[in-house]
Amino acid sequence: MTESSLKPMITYSGLVDDFAQKYDDACIQTLEDFNNHLIAAVLTGHPLLINDGHIIMHPAIRKAVLNPKSSPLQELAAAGYVKILTRNGGDLETLADRMADQGITSAQQLGGQDYYTKQYLPALRAWMDRLREGDPRDFLRAWPEISTTPVFHKVAAAAYRSIRSSLSAAKLREDLEALRRFIDIYESGDQKRRTDWENAAVLLRRGEKLSERLFRELMHAGNEAYQYAWGCALADKSSLVRVETRAPKHTSLDVAVDAEAEPVSVHREQVELYTPNFKVAGRKIGENWSKLADIARTGSEMYYAKIAFQRCIDDYYRGDESATDEAATKAAAKRYSKALAEHFVNAERGRWIYGYSTAIGGTAALIPTMAAAPFVGLLAGLAISIVAAFGDHVGVPEAMMKIVDGSKGKWITSGDLGTRPTMVSNFQIDQQAADRYRRGISTFHSS
Repeated sequence: MTESSLKPMITYSGLVDDFAQKYDDACIQTLEDFNNHLIAAVLTGHPLLINDGHIIMHPAIRKAVLNPKSSPLQELAAAGYVKILTRNGGDLETLADRMADQGITSAQQLGGQDYYTKQYLPALRAWMDRLREGDPRDFLRAWPEISTTPVFHKVAAAAYRSIRSSLSAAKLREDLEALRRFIDIYESGDQKRRTDWENAAVLLRRGEKLSERLFRELMHAGNEAYQYAWGCALADKSSLVRVETRAPKHTSLDVAVDAEAEPVSVHREQVELYTPNFKVAGRKIGENWSKLADIARTGSEMYYAKIAFQRCIDDYYRGDESATDEAATKAAAKRYSKALAEHFVNAERGRWIYGYSTAIGGTAALIPTMAAAPFVGLLAGLAISIVAAFGDHVGVPEAMMKIVDGSKGKWITSGDLGTRPTMVSNFQIDQQAADRYRRGISTFHSS
């Protein structure tokens, strides 16, 4: 039995980060996107962690809180499938004020709005009161015991080296000089947070000492490093951790922290990819969120149907070390599709296809420029866990790509991908790599 079958898996959602929205990186933008993300995670994924600040700041999540029937969020939180990462014991009602006191501009602006004080805050309080009737451990998870800031500093350093290497290979001397000025400003700061990374780049850009292209690259690298820093901070011996964000381009958690080696890309041969048929799911589920939550509840009949499918898929993607072949996997997909069809009603045909490439040393293979931002939000919620076993087995990131294609199909369909634009990844953090990034960082106590 593999390690991944013994340890629980959790997914940190970096797709609801307002920094990613600000700089057109992969993110969830609308309530529909957010619901798609939650539905797909339940059907084939793993429990989700959402940062408390995103509950306060993200427009789509606010809509889900204001109108519980519009989203599965509240049902899934009650079922323990979505947990809130909290820095203050779950006191979300006072979080915006606390963030404002820390100088976070967006929180300061939010706290002065009538919308927040008269509409959102009462709805948030009512939701939290309902959740608090149960065990707080069912819907809350405390922030990590170490600060994410020094972890970010280490991961961002690896991203900086990756950018420097690319610029050197392309002999872009002006950009290399601008990058040197940037890192000098950033490293001269006291805290070295993502905010400081952003401020250093903004300062140079305003002074026209940084090209727009390099500025954008630095912002995407900062977002990437931040999301994976959270994954490293959360990774411990109690559970396996994935981070859902844009496919990694500059960072890698399968190499030593101080490694200076040039990135090397490796492409794995394609296999059949089994994924949720989202059009079928969306039409059948409708707003019947309690039925969806049944799949997420440990011990339910649908929960075990999903686990059986996941185990078969994990075996299949492990390849040569598995006795599970394509025929057995197709049969498992058919059984799970049938179970889902019986659990819900009203079918609509469609097909989602995912593909992936394997990245070693921080640069994903076959990852072209991302699609325009509006398409990113639409698809971002659907990178689930179908390459979990391979990533866990060899300790490499998996950059998952997806497209939508009209076709006949059932709840779970399969297909190959070819070469497609990468949208988001579901990167499983390698525990040994995370430990290296965490090394030397003192315990952090949030208050």
